[in-house]
Amino acid sequence: MSVSAVTLYYSKQATVSQANLNQGNNAGSNGTNSNREGRVISGVPTLSQYTELPTGCEATTISMLLGWTGIQVTKEEVARTIPKEKVPVYQNGKYIGGNPNAGFVGDPFTGNGFGVLHLPVMEYLNQYLPNVATNLTGTSFENILWTVNSGRPVMVWITRNLAESYVSLTWNDEKGNRIQWRAPQHTVLLIGYSHTEVIVNDPETGGTTRYPRELFQKRWIEMGRQAVTVAVTNLDENVSSAKTGDLLK
Repeated sequence: MSVSAVTLYYSKQATVSQANLNQGNNAGSNGTNSNREGRVISGVPTLSQYTELPTGCEATTISMLLGWTGIQVTKEEVARTIPKEKVPVYQNGKYIGGNPNAGFVGDPFTGNGFGVLHLPVMEYLNQYLPNVATNLTGTSFENILWTVNSGRPVMVWITRNLAESYVSLTWNDEKGNRIQWRAPQHTVLLIGYSHTEVIVNDPETGGTTRYPRELFQKRWIEMGRQAVTVAVTNLDENVSSAKTGDLLK
């Protein structure tokens, strides 16, 4: 998204098994092309957030991830149905607004949107794929790459164009929780990596983009180590039982 991210209430460490990230020239599973240089998952949709969702990178990334599982939900439908929170407003000497740990702060259809963090995204994905969404927030970057190595794309929170992050606004929600919003927050779908680069489907560009691996990791850490994916186990069964378009009415 184009405005920013929050440094508040990151979930506990995910439990993902360590694995050797460079396993020779063996072909990976689940549509993963692999070699000594890294891994790339094939067949993952690409989408641009523009022009419909100027601050809707999260909705666009969710749409791509669901599309990879076989569930077709447009970015506009995701943006329309994901829970919403109020934009911060100045009153009585301080800013009061919604909590991105509860829903999307603002309106992704306009430039007046902030964003949403990993917990509401997990809840949203589980409405389409119960018990399939997997929260990797708080894990190591090596485990994120291992997940890609296993054939699963990962939604990650970084900064737009890997710009240095900064706190753009601080506010309290209605319960008194303090939120520091870091800009320029952005999400992408991580689909591959090499020794020096990561490969993502980027809502900002509408295509597949390569970024320097070390800087990408740094920005991911700055934005709270947030990451979400879907489990491969029983994925086909869950997809076949899901009725697209009916789950979030």
